[in-house]
Amino acid sequence: MEALYRDERGFGFVGFIGQWNLNDFSRLLKSVLKAPKARRQRQLLVDLSPVENNHLTTLERYKLGVESATLLTDVERVATLARVDQIDKERFGETVARNKGLDVRVFSDPEKALTWLLERRRSRSGPR
Repeated sequence: MEALYRDERGFGFVGFIGQWNLNDFSRLLKSVLKAPKARRQRQLLVDLSPVENNHLTTLERYKLGVESATLLTDVERVATLARVDQIDKERFGETVARNKGLDVRVFSDPEKALTWLLERRRSRSGPR
């Protein structure tokens, strides 16, 4: 598994590729978040759609939710992109992360993800 980080206007983007592995995800996300540019971003778009997986178990989704909330304590809002076949209908991992304090949502539509990610920022800065 590999990760790529880039700054976008108003948010950070982290894209993952390769075969899914929670340990790799954690290690790569920690590494990405250490970068000075990444530490300044309060909104993050995480793209997991290219990642190959064998449909995560409930326990794996729980661990992903806990790990995401633990690693992203300095981030105000996270939009996660995933393919429809990757998204759990009950959104268990998302619920776990939210219960641990992470403002996160999972989307299959990039435009909806970006709109949700940036809506709070726009509302705080007033009309444009």
